[in-house]
Amino acid sequence: MIKTLKFWKKLFDVFCIVCLSGAIFVLPASAAKTALPKKLVLSRRTITLYEGQMKYLGVKKVKPSGASDAVRWESQNKKIVAVGKKNGCVTAKKVGRTRILAISSKTPKVKAAVKVVVRKRPVKKEKTCEISGSVYKPSEGTMARWWEKVQRTYTIVQTKEDYQEMKSILKESFLSEYKDIDFAKESLVLCTVGAGGRDKISLEGFCTKFEGKGKMTGILQINRVPPQDEGTVTAVLHSYLGVFRINKKDAAMLDMIRVEQDSR
Repeated sequence: MIKTLKFWKKLFDVFCIVCLSGAIFVLPASAAKTALPKKLVLSRRTITLYEGQMKYLGVKKVKPSGASDAVRWESQNKKIVAVGKKNGCVTAKKVGRTRILAISSKTPKVKAAVKVVVRKRPVKKEKTCEISGSVYKPSEGTMARWWEKVQRTYTIVQTKEDYQEMKSILKESFLSEYKDIDFAKESLVLCTVGAGGRDKISLEGFCTKFEGKGKMTGILQINRVPPQDEGTVTAVLHSYLGVFRINKKDAAMLDMIRVEQDSR
């Protein structure tokens, strides 16, 4: 009888230890999953776009930190800007001012807003544009951040806030070379350039051209020189970033950017 009681006592002790261990490892995780958001902080406070331009918005952080950052996006004036309900992609449609709201999926009362200014685009025309800049080989991880946040082959930095946002995304020191840019007169363009890992690449020029149904394409001309010991142009092995200053009105004309390579 005594042996039987000792056996059941040991079994009970083991059961208690297992339960307590489960509480230690499971309960905090469960609590984290059920934490409700109380505040949203967005990637931007304001954005300025020209008619037809696009911009992705996102949630920078949420408080408390363990809460869900899932949101739905709404435009307060869909005639001025449209926004993807799930992906936060803003499309400027008409000149004006409005706001984009991010509404917590878990707690709809928790919201955050971005002010949006849409400006009239300059008249499109084909021309040769003056630019100044260079082509840079990004650090490891930079292009992964580029494709996650920018999600396009190029982006146009039109304001100081655009510039600060791009610095935080790319985390590249070469962007500091453009810190003195006057955004009232100029814009900064960043675009992806494919080339071999040992190629020497330089900017040759930039022009605008109508290509299909009134779309204005900016053509970035690149000079690409392969290593002398290879004799031929190498296969595309790396993604580089072309970065250049351009007149603000010239940048505002663009619907897309295409890279042309002159290999020597």
